Amino acid sequence: MGFMKYIITLINKIKIKSADCIPFTQLRHLLRAYANNNTITIVKTDGRIIKNPLFLKKLKVSIKGSGHFLKIYENIEGSLRINSKCPVNITIGKGSYIHKLEVTNFSIENNVSKIVIGENFFCNESRFYLDGSGNGINIGNSCMFSWNVSVHTSDHHAIFDCKTQKQINHSKSVHIGRNVLVGAGTVILKGGGISDNSIMGANSVVTKYFSQNNIMIAGNPARIIKTGVDWQR
Repeated sequence: MGFMKYIITLINKIKIKSADCIPFTQLRHLLRAYANNNTITIVKTDGRIIKNPLFLKKLKVSIKGSGHFLKIYENIEGSLRINSKCPVNITIGKGSYIHKLEVTNFSIENNVSKIVIGENFFCNESRFYLDGSGNGINIGNSCMFSWNVSVHTSDHHAIFDCKTQKQINHSKSVHIGRNVLVGAGTVILKGGGISDNSIMGANSVVTKYFSQNNIMIAGNPARIIKTGVDWQR
């Protein structure tokens, strides 16, 4: 079946009366996503919920894989790419701007991983790496991520104890509090994170969770370098 016949078949299946006003490239990506059992839900400003829209006004979405669920709010801007063999459940809060976010998961496990991003999230360019274990990434309201920020829920390769042959590096979720500024080049590893109103300095490598509010961390591995701080956009 030719590509155009494939598109027409899917359009007829979804019962679209006309697709003339829909940008072709975006329509192609969305139809392919829906054909692979992925779901996109938009929450409108008036509270209405639109399932599997054929046009996203300000957000470019590309999805590879099947069984993914994306919930976004109307007027979210930017670019989102999902490339995962395992199901991913993603929620992005209203008022967010995502210049470029890529979600990747090449694990052979099939547990659903969740990414929950709060309201007014801003990122320049970030990559989130999941592992299919069911662990996820939680980001509070009003956070800002600078360029080349990466977040990992695993080490991507299993490490075993030579004597017992048991795996010693299990995956863990990542938690970022509310109103957190993440500097350029920061790497947040499994189990890493920080609490509210805090700052991660540029090129930090965050290997653990910092539970104290209003702190600044930096370094490799990251440590607290100042307390009692706050920041503004």
